[in-house]
Amino acid sequence: MAGKIVVTPSRQLLPKIAYCAERQKLLDAFCDATEQSTMLQDQQVAAVISADGDFTGFDLLIRLAHEKKSHAKDAYIYHVERHGC
Repeated sequence: MAGKIVVTPSRQLLPKIAYCAERQKLLDAFCDATEQSTMLQDQQVAAVISADGDFTGFDLLIRLAHEKKSHAKDAYIYHVERHGC
């Protein structure tokens, strides 16, 4: 009975599923993608500050990292909403 809601004495709504390995895997993938995206942006800023003329080379990498992060976020949200964990 995945997704059932349990009402505790404190009246908080808690998901019946306390731990879900797939949820954790998807959350880890989202965190990794976020870290990669942030790291690329940091590198681009460092290149701008150091007057490296190749700082525009990061644009495609940053766009791809943002897409990966967006897909990871969507997969995580879809799983949590569908599975109820």
